Amino acid sequence: MAHLIDTSTCHLGFRCIVRVNKETYLAGEKEKNLRDRVALRFDLLRTFEDPVVWGIVLLLLLRLVWAATINLSPQEAYYWNYSIHPDWSYLDHPPMVAWVVRAGTLLLGKSEIGVRIGGLCLVVVSTWLINALGRLWFSRRAGLWAALLFQMIPLYFTYGAIITPDAPLICFWLLTIYLVSIAVLKDRPSAWYGAGAALGFAMLSKYTALFLVPSALLFLIADRAHRKWLLRKEPYLAFFLSLVIFSPVILWNYQHQWVSFGFQFGRRLLGEEYQGHVYDPELYSHARHTFIESWGTQLGGIFPTFLAVLVLSFVVALYFTIKGQGSRWKFCLFFSFPILVFFAVCSIGSKVNANWPLPGYLALLIAAHTCYRYLRFKSGPRFRIAQRKMLVFSLYFMPVFGVLALFHLALVIPFVPVNKSFTGWRELGKTLEREKATIETEKNKTTFILGMDRYNITSELTFYMQDFEDVFSRKVLGKNALGFEFWESKVPLPGSNAVAVDDSETPDIALLQQHFTRVDEQVTVVPIVRHGKIVHRFYLVRCYGYLGLKQAAIES
Repeated sequence: MAHLIDTSTCHLGFRCIVRVNKETYLAGEKEKNLRDRVALRFDLLRTFEDPVVWGIVLLLLLRLVWAATINLSPQEAYYWNYSIHPDWSYLDHPPMVAWVVRAGTLLLGKSEIGVRIGGLCLVVVSTWLINALGRLWFSRRAGLWAALLFQMIPLYFTYGAIITPDAPLICFWLLTIYLVSIAVLKDRPSAWYGAGAALGFAMLSKYTALFLVPSALLFLIADRAHRKWLLRKEPYLAFFLSLVIFSPVILWNYQHQWVSFGFQFGRRLLGEEYQGHVYDPELYSHARHTFIESWGTQLGGIFPTFLAVLVLSFVVALYFTIKGQGSRWKFCLFFSFPILVFFAVCSIGSKVNANWPLPGYLALLIAAHTCYRYLRFKSGPRFRIAQRKMLVFSLYFMPVFGVLALFHLALVIPFVPVNKSFTGWRELGKTLEREKATIETEKNKTTFILGMDRYNITSELTFYMQDFEDVFSRKVLGKNALGFEFWESKVPLPGSNAVAVDDSETPDIALLQQHFTRVDEQVTVVPIVRHGKIVHRFYLVRCYGYLGLKQAAIES
């Protein structure tokens, strides 16, 4: 009778070789497959009955309501302008956010939800990935709690409800470290190529993704069990693949005097004026901020309880890494350490925005549940009770806070300050359409809309006005206007009229007089009213007879 060789594990954990006949082997395989299917169905049933899962789903739905309800912020409208000016890169960021916005608007049209839907889809994928990472390195419960905290922490919630480059960055960052995990834990060389592609897409989202390279290198060096990969070709070919995917951004920068790299690494990180381009120094000036101020924004944006959990995860991962116990702790430490330390050092002399270190917390989230249970095990009864109360309060408070914030942004809660970034843009667009039509009727000349700030007003009006081609940035006045410097190929016709729009109480009348034959010094105020209360004001100035930049320069 034919025999098959089967391997199994004995009760002492050793691998044993067992000789079995074909019928017995097939029967055993059939029973094993049946057990696996039953276990999978039981796991799915247990997952859908878990309140943590329902919490994740409800928070995703709350994000969807946010995305469909509130006006675009100036940053979001600016990224929508990216999408209607396709290019291989942009002054501020690589092109991924433009592609995501473009895909959403092609699907759902020019609307708030159309602009944001791509980011929401990426958040759903990110939630699955962080759950899968938690399961892979720790446990099923660790994965679910990592996904819940990812939904709950205010900064992650906000940057998932609105569209920014952080949404694709976080998604592809998680995909990269997930595929690296598959490669090292399951010994799959091909997973490295997927990780290289994901790294390339992460770098196409935001330059911050470069920190994944030293993180992966430190992890492989520090972990003896996976150090063999340093002698294999796959990680290096994966890195080369990521550079190939990222190469259009490098080419664009080369063609534009490295302006994007200079803008990001000079202005944002070093706090220096960038001298390699023709722009106004105002564009690159950067105020100094204290270390405490920068990390105070982290405390507020993450919430004290959740920040304490992340700090605990970092400390526990550092402790067990020093002790040389377990690859999972080295993974959590080294995929957070480089980026967090870098921005901590930068914050000593420059402002660090709240969202910049966000990717560094992701690897700590997957360890949060295990570290919390470890702390409870090491704590006394009173401290355990205090921990539980604080955690329960935070978990219930944050969704309630999200609902109140949504209500406030949409309808305004009395006596609570209004976030002007999300308020009044639709009304302003309609007012300007009426004002433009009135001037054109009176003067029988083409009239354009002129945003007087760097990019906020111009970005919003291009989105909320029907004919965005009649909206111009202050580039037509010879002032810097961020990405609009690269996009506006056409200029207003000499002799045409304009409505200049500013949110400052004192619009720059003198600057307007240099570029128009006549400027109406009577400023029109456009109040934005909510529940009988003025929450925002815009200021309009009528201008007649645009001279053009060359003529204005000659006359001045």
